[in-house]
Amino acid sequence: MQLLRAAVSHADGTVSMYKAREDGRWSGNQWVGQVASFSRQHLLTHGLDHSEIVEEQVPALTLQSIAEKYQIDRIGFLQIDTEGFDAEVVKMSLKLNESPSFINFEHKHLPIDDAISVLHQVTAQGYIWIQSEYDTLAIKGNIAEKWTSD
Repeated sequence: MQLLRAAVSHADGTVSMYKAREDGRWSGNQWVGQVASFSRQHLLTHGLDHSEIVEEQVPALTLQSIAEKYQIDRIGFLQIDTEGFDAEVVKMSLKLNESPSFINFEHKHLPIDDAISVLHQVTAQGYIWIQSEYDTLAIKGNIAEKWTSD
């Protein structure tokens, strides 16, 4: 297993990520350290002030590039929590040579049109899905059929 410090993006290169300053009122707060996004606006909706947000340039790779670089032929379970970019990562995963068996993503921060669109896309790819308050779990239909036929 290898650790990769990079954002999943539409293109390889670098991208701007926004996160909370490590000083001030959020100092030591574990929750705020977990919230980073391509969108400055997303952090504002979480209660941060403009002055509390810093921009950082981070390496970025497409999901396809990651699969090629690390010789990943198949993803069994893809967990996505990208603070509003989840639908885009799901779409990328559906374009891999073999799409993941399971895709779990946070729909809470998606605009309704994006949420509906990505659900249509996973359904069209043969997935069934279930939702909780914050997340959607998409399961390849052939796997779900095996569970229900036993």
